[in-house]
Amino acid sequence: IARARAGRLEGTARRAFEAGDQLAAAYLGGLEFLAKNSLDQAANQFQVALRIAPDFFPGSFYLGVCYAAAGRDREAVTAWRRSVAANGRVAITYRLLADALFRLGQGTLAVDPLTQAAAQWPDDEQIRRGLGFASLMAGQHADALAALEPYLERHESDHEALLAAMQALYAAHAAGRTL
Repeated sequence: IARARAGRLEGTARRAFEAGDQLAAAYLGGLEFLAKNSLDQAANQFQVALRIAPDFFPGSFYLGVCYAAAGRDREAVTAWRRSVAANGRVAITYRLLADALFRLGQGTLAVDPLTQAAAQWPDDEQIRRGLGFASLMAGQHADALAALEPYLERHESDHEALLAAMQALYAAHAAGRTL
């Protein structure tokens, strides 16, 4: 583990296996394969780790990374949902889950996890930005504007977020509502 933390993954899986720690061996093997961009082998190792310990957060997190890197966003979503369930205290997991949902054209499904994340990390601007976009896709114009307004105060050159806020205002106005 100390070698892996130092970034020297080569041989760490074998050493963990020889020491009798199958979970660490599978996990470290997955990291070693991932570092070599051998995505299928890495995913296999992370799956082995999850068979040993189904709630092993790092295994499900990195399995999602493998799937997303291979363009398999449906599988990545499943892995990252599992990660959130195992450990909901890691902000990047929520952002990666939302990004995969956006790539799948299912941004409306990102509203709930991003709402949970925004409650935990109210100062995380990327979560707020994502929540704004997801809320807009879900037709929740007031929520979209509420998420995007404070973000835009600090990032006024983000033209995509500005357009999303304007679209939320226009859609609400077209529906006879004032925001």
